[in-house]
Amino acid sequence: MKTLTNHTLIYDAECPLCNAYTSQFIKQGMLDKNGRTAFANFDFEGNAQIDKNLACNKIALVDSTNNEITYGIDSLLKVIGFSFPKMAKIGKQPLVYWFLNRLYNFISYNRKMIAPGKSPQNSGCNPEKNLTYRLAFIVFCGLVVHVTVTWFFHTFLLSFLNHQMNFPDFVLYASQFPIQALVFYGLKQKNFYDYAGQIAAVSLFGALLLGALGIGLLVIQELGFSISLLAPVSYGMVYMFMFLEHLKRVKLYQISAWLCASWFVFRLAIYPLVFKLF
Repeated sequence: MKTLTNHTLIYDAECPLCNAYTSQFIKQGMLDKNGRTAFANFDFEGNAQIDKNLACNKIALVDSTNNEITYGIDSLLKVIGFSFPKMAKIGKQPLVYWFLNRLYNFISYNRKMIAPGKSPQNSGCNPEKNLTYRLAFIVFCGLVVHVTVTWFFHTFLLSFLNHQMNFPDFVLYASQFPIQALVFYGLKQKNFYDYAGQIAAVSLFGALLLGALGIGLLVIQELGFSISLLAPVSYGMVYMFMFLEHLKRVKLYQISAWLCASWFVFRLAIYPLVFKLF
């Protein structure tokens, strides 16, 4: 594999996603061993040509031979394209580039929601607020939740459902945001923009886990075993995972733990809308 030398990626060391793919570039020989440096350790004063704010949003790639700077998807296409020219050529096709650029922005502006790291509040490389991509993330998570939870409930828990109410899962997902917002501002907390993203991320990962468990249940069923007890237990496991994940993220962002209580109460309150009580 060809190595792109004399180039340095300025990456967010507090971002697990950024750490993962930049380390793989070096491990696979696509960049040399000095091919990345943490944003917090980079000398921006000595490299005034670099837009520090833009580098927070989109990973910067510095060419030390001519001081050329690229950002975001252009940086990734340059690194990948040096080893795989055909992939870069495809990636630069107008429609493909348009899609890749927006996909990159979608992930980058929400990267601290997808993988918050150990101390997101103390990171010097947090992306700027972008309401469009944050709303897109919340809607995307809602669609995944709706499809996955609807499939799981109707496949494994149909006899438990309250068919008289029949609220769409997306509506129940969306209703948690205004409820949590009331509690959030009632507790005089700051930065609901990030907290809303964390709510969506917790729901997303809960849905993905539920989907994975659902596939496992189908395999067990195909092997001839009963899953009548395993299905509700699996849902309970997902609920516990989501509660603990929500608690972890509340602690990371140093906001009130009472939000975990309201999150828990909200879910208890909507259960009669979803399940039969007797």
